[in-house]
Amino acid sequence: MAGNLFIKRPKFAIVISLAIILAGLLCLTTLPLEEYPSITPPQVIVSATYSGANADVITSTIAAPIELQLNGVEDMIYMSSESSNGTYNLTVYFEVGSDPDMNLVNVQNQLQLVTPRLPEEVRRYGLTVRKSTGGGGCVFIGVSSPNGTYDALYLANYASLYIKDELARTKGCARVQVFGAGDYSMRIWLKPDKMANLGVSTSDISNAITSQNVQTPAGNIGV
Repeated sequence: MAGNLFIKRPKFAIVISLAIILAGLLCLTTLPLEEYPSITPPQVIVSATYSGANADVITSTIAAPIELQLNGVEDMIYMSSESSNGTYNLTVYFEVGSDPDMNLVNVQNQLQLVTPRLPEEVRRYGLTVRKSTGGGGCVFIGVSSPNGTYDALYLANYASLYIKDELARTKGCARVQVFGAGDYSMRIWLKPDKMANLGVSTSDISNAITSQNVQTPAGNIGV
């Protein structure tokens, strides 16, 4: 009966077809489109800084409490961490299809519970938490000094100051990371025998250096 109705009334069939096409075009602008399906698990990366600590100290004082607290967070698959001199990085992998924003919130909530158990130096620097979609770098840019005028440390510092932020503001850029010699820093070697004779600890020396590392605003000098 329906087939005969559209055959006997062609104008009615044309109007119905146009209405279906129009409704499809209107819905097309609101439907979410994705060129490729998500096949990599979303990730949340936690970073911490503990100046002067070696990998063993970071593992026992930072990695152990954080990983114990984050173990079993909602939709988590597994985690992997890396401890080096002065830095700690933890990557938490979640189920494919889970909400990256909710994963980030869940990790941050758990970190708030474990933060009071971390060393004072780590709490002062703070924990850096960010989400990632996985995968490696898409574009690598090399910076070099053709005549050897500048060393790797200078080039890495230059890229951090003048190139990294410009690339991060580019539309569609998710993250920019500088690989190389790292940032400028100062390493102080201590003599344990003299410290023992003077009754001075490493914390005393650290506090003395911190007290000298101040910036005092002088104000304006006018005539």
